[in-house]
Amino acid sequence: GNANVVDTSSGDATAAQILSGKKAYVDGKLVTGTMTNKAGTTTTASTVTESGTNALITIPANGYYSTTSKISVPMSKLNNSNYKILQLWSNTNSSVTKTITVQTSGTIFIYLSNRSDGNLTNNVNINSQFSVKKNNTAVALTLIDDNMTQFNDGAGTRIALATINVNAGDSISLTSNVWAAFTYMNRCYLSVPTNFSYT
Repeated sequence: GNANVVDTSSGDATAAQILSGKKAYVDGKLVTGTMTNKAGTTTTASTVTESGTNALITIPANGYYSTTSKISVPMSKLNNSNYKILQLWSNTNSSVTKTITVQTSGTIFIYLSNRSDGNLTNNVNINSQFSVKKNNTAVALTLIDDNMTQFNDGAGTRIALATINVNAGDSISLTSNVWAAFTYMNRCYLSVPTNFSYT
């Protein structure tokens, strides 16, 4: 009859299913959570495998992931027997826009790099720095740190990553703007299936 007393006998949550540091009563016992909070963090994928036209990215650790969490995919893990690396431009101090017409279907990963001596951070609006469009429709970009040996631009480098499923005839437009007068190492790479071609 006491409103402050709750029957917890039906509770079945474990510590691993409760966020770290949070407490809950389960079957009459106080349980402190141990689940790692990954909200707002960037985690490097442990494996990347191909399944048809899709790339399957394995999350490396259990935890709570929110819509602000990101999974980083090193380009070296995509550059395997099923994928090849294409470089559309490299080391230019000016803004670049390039449009390609896809000749084959598949999943492509686009990496736009623009180093600004550490000033280009996650707080920068990447949509004013980078632009990717498929058939004139904007594609979502994810900003990740540079842990890819193909770029090797040093501290301060950030990369905008776009993942796109394409079909023959699709038009892909890519733009990297000069963020500041001292910006350099402006690069664009594509990780694509080995049979991928474009004009």
